Amino acid sequence: MSRLKRPADWYQTWMPHDGPSVDDGKRRQVAVALHDAIRSNTFDPQTLHELSQILDHECFCRRPKTVAVGETSAPPATESQALTVEWTTQLVQDLSGPLIRSVYSSSNYQRELQYRALLSSLILQGVQGVTSFQDDQYHVLQDSLRKRSGELQLQPRQADDAPSRERFHRLQCSYLLVAAAEYAKRFRQNRTWMLSLMSRTTSIVFALGGIGVALSTGVGAIDLHAIVKVVDESLKPLWEAPDERYKNVFVVLLLTRVALALQLYADVHLDREPAETSVARRSAQDVAARALDEILSLLPASDALARISPPGDLWGDFLAFLNRGPRDFDEYFYVYGLLDCATQLARIVQQSRIPAELQSRMRRVVVENRANLGFRWKAIEFLLSCPEKMKDGLKDVRSIRPAGRDIQSEIDVLSRYLSEEDGTSPIPSRESLGIVSQPLREISVQGWLDDSFEALQITKEAGALKIGLKQDRLFRGTACYSAGLSPDCSSAYFLAKRLVAVYSFGQSQPPALDARCTFRDRRPEDASGNQEAAMSNGFLAVLSKTDLTMYQLLHSSPEATRGKVCSLEPSSTDDMLDPKCLAVHEADRRVWVAVGGRTSQDGSICGVIRMYRADVTDKALHLSPYRTGFDQATPKVLHNDFVRTLGFSPDGSRLVCVTNSSRVLCWRLSNNARPRLAPFMIEKHFTTGTCARGMTSAAMFSTPSQKPYILCTTSPSTERSRNDGEWSFISAVADSPALVPKKLTHSLYALQRDQEMTAGAASPRGDAIALLDKDGFLTLFPLAAEQDRGLHSEGKPIVLKERLSTQIGSSATCLRFHVLPATDELWLYALDCEALALWK
Repeated sequence: MSRLKRPADWYQTWMPHDGPSVDDGKRRQVAVALHDAIRSNTFDPQTLHELSQILDHECFCRRPKTVAVGETSAPPATESQALTVEWTTQLVQDLSGPLIRSVYSSSNYQRELQYRALLSSLILQGVQGVTSFQDDQYHVLQDSLRKRSGELQLQPRQADDAPSRERFHRLQCSYLLVAAAEYAKRFRQNRTWMLSLMSRTTSIVFALGGIGVALSTGVGAIDLHAIVKVVDESLKPLWEAPDERYKNVFVVLLLTRVALALQLYADVHLDREPAETSVARRSAQDVAARALDEILSLLPASDALARISPPGDLWGDFLAFLNRGPRDFDEYFYVYGLLDCATQLARIVQQSRIPAELQSRMRRVVVENRANLGFRWKAIEFLLSCPEKMKDGLKDVRSIRPAGRDIQSEIDVLSRYLSEEDGTSPIPSRESLGIVSQPLREISVQGWLDDSFEALQITKEAGALKIGLKQDRLFRGTACYSAGLSPDCSSAYFLAKRLVAVYSFGQSQPPALDARCTFRDRRPEDASGNQEAAMSNGFLAVLSKTDLTMYQLLHSSPEATRGKVCSLEPSSTDDMLDPKCLAVHEADRRVWVAVGGRTSQDGSICGVIRMYRADVTDKALHLSPYRTGFDQATPKVLHNDFVRTLGFSPDGSRLVCVTNSSRVLCWRLSNNARPRLAPFMIEKHFTTGTCARGMTSAAMFSTPSQKPYILCTTSPSTERSRNDGEWSFISAVADSPALVPKKLTHSLYALQRDQEMTAGAASPRGDAIALLDKDGFLTLFPLAAEQDRGLHSEGKPIVLKERLSTQIGSSATCLRFHVLPATDELWLYALDCEALALWK
C-alpha cells in the first residue's frame, strides 16, 4: 500500500518537527479519531493502515527517562508522550476482536491490516514499559486470538493451488495471529526469558529514538552513524543466541517498523526540510539494510527451506485449543516472518543496499519451493515489491514452469492484487466464496423505538425576502436554474449556465442576503456549461458535463480560493460518465464530493457514483479522484439504472441516492467515505406510464436518540391507488440490506393532494419535516414518537401562507432547517431560482 494517502501537510501536523513533544497533542487527537472509527465500525483499510503508521511513529519517538538505581533489570521506563498505556491497552483489546465478521474477496486483506495494527500496538506497549498483563487480561487476549485463528480455519478452502486474493491474505493473517500471540507471551508473568529478550529490543528502540530527537534538533551525519553503531552493538547478542533463534524475528520486525517510520518521515518532509529529510532517509536505509543482512543470515538454506511444511495437522489445532491461543510459533512461522519483513523493507530500500544473495535466494524459493504456497507467494511479493531493476529478475523466473504449476500465472495474479491494493483496497462485495445468500433480516422494532417527545408548535406565518437577482447585472440575459443553501444556512448559491453567484445571510432578523462572490465560466461558448452545484459550510462544488470545480469560501475575505479543476473524462471510452447530480460533505480538513450519473458498460446503461476528495492545507486546496467502488458490489445494484439525486447524511456517515427506477439506495460509509457493505434499499412501485418522475428526493436525518431515518418525496401518478398511494414517506434505515417492518415506516397520508413533491428536509433534532411541492407551497409536519411504533406525523400538516415560485429544477438543498445558536430557535429556510427566500 502507498505510504501517503493524504497530503503531506496532514502527516506533518502529528510528526515532531519543532521539538520532540510539540505535536504530541495532535498525534493523540488523530490516533483517538482513528480508534473511534474502529470502535464505531466505520473504519476501512486506509484507517487501519494510518493507525499502524501512527503506532510505529510513536514507538520510534519514545524517549527514555531516568531509571532509579536498582531497576536495571527492568526495561527502561519512558516519558509520557502522545499515546498513554491505558489507551494502548484498550486498542489491543479492540484490535483483537472480530472487526470483520463476514467473508468476501477483500475481507482477509482487511484482516491482515487489522492484525498488523495489533502487532504494532503490542510492540508499542512493550516500549511504553509494560512488563506484564494481569492473568485474566492475558487469557482474554489469547482467547481472542484463538477465535480469530479459528475463523480463518473455518473459511472455505480451494481444492487447487491457484492464487486467490482471500487465500493469499489468509496465509499472512495466520502468521500475524501466531506472531501476536507469541509476542504477547512477554506480558505473561514469570516469563523471564522473554523479558530479557524484549528488554534488549526496548533498548534498541531508545537508541533509534535518538534519531527521532535528532530529526527535530538537526543532528549531523557523525552523530547519526554513532546511533546506528549503538543499534548494531545491541543486536549482536541476539543474533548469536541459538536458543532464541525463533525470537530473533521479533527484533527484525521491530527494525522493520522503525525503518518504515523513518521512511515515512522522509516522504512527508520531502519538500519542507531537505537536510532533515536526508538524515531520515539515510537512517531508514541504514536500518533497513542492516535488517536485510540479518534476514539473509537467519534464513535456512534452500534445501532445508524446501523441507519445511506449512501447519495443517489436527494435532496442532488440538494443542492450540488446549493452550487457549493460536498455534505455536514454529519454524514455518519463523521463516514466514523473516520473508514478510524482507518484503516490507524491499519497498523502501535502495537497489544497491539489497544483498544480491538475498535476491537470488528469493528467486530460488519461487522456482524450487513447490509444496509451500506461503513461502513461494511471499518470495514473489518480495520480488514484485523491489525496485524496478530487481523486477527484471522475474523475467527469468517466468520462463520456468515446473510440473503442475504455472509460475507465469501466479506472478501475474499476485502482481494485479498488489497493484490494486497499492492505491486503495478493493471494495467489500458479496462475491461467491461458497457462501449461500441468506434471506434479508428484518429491523428490530424494539431496538429502534425512541422515547416520546413533545411535538413542535408550528404556525402558518413566514417571512419572505426578495433578493432581486434579475436586477443584478450579472444575471441579465441569463437564467438561474438551480439554487441551494449551505448546511448552516449562512450562504446560498445561484447557478446559471456560465456563472455561479454566492450570497451570505446577514446576522439580522429577518435575515438579509448580501452578495459575496461570483465565479464565471471562462470556457468557450460551445462548451457545456454549469449543470449542478452543491455547498458545504466552507466550500462550493460546481459540476459540468466534463469537469468538477471546487471553490473554498473564505469567511475572512469576500474572495474565494479556487481549487484545481478535476476532469470527469476517464481514459477509457467504455467508462464515459454522463453526470446528473452531486453532493458535498465537509469534515476535518477534508471535503468529499460524490458525483452520480450514468455510463455505458458492455452496451448497457449503468449507474455510477464517483467520489472526489478535496484536501485543505495551509497552502492550497487539492482536488483529486478518490477510488471507492460503489458500483463494484455484487450484485451490481446500479446495473440498468442510473443515479438522479445524491445526498450525504448530516454527519457524513451515509450516502443516499435516488435512481431512475425510483429506488432509494443508502450506503453506510467508513471514515474515509468508502462503502462498508452492500446498500440498504427501499423500492417503491409507480405507474410509469402516467408518472414522469416517481421518487424525487431523499434526505437523511436522525431521531433524538440518534436512530437513522430517511425522508423521501414522490411525484405520484394518476393511478396511485394501485401502488399503495405513492405517498411521500419516512422510514427507518439499516446499515446493510434489510426489511423494514410497517411500524418503522410512515406514509404522509395527511398531504391529501396529488401534487408532486420536489424536495424535503428534516430538522436537526428529528422532530419536524418540511416538503416543497412543484407549485412552491411549503408543508410542515411535526413528528412524534410512541412506545410501540417509530416516528410518525402528529396532527394536521401546516401549509405556509407564503410560497416560492413554481419549481422546475429545484435543488435537493434548497430547503433546510437551522437552529440558531444564540436562542436555540428552529428556523426553516427555503430558496427558489427566482431569488426569493422564505424564512420561518
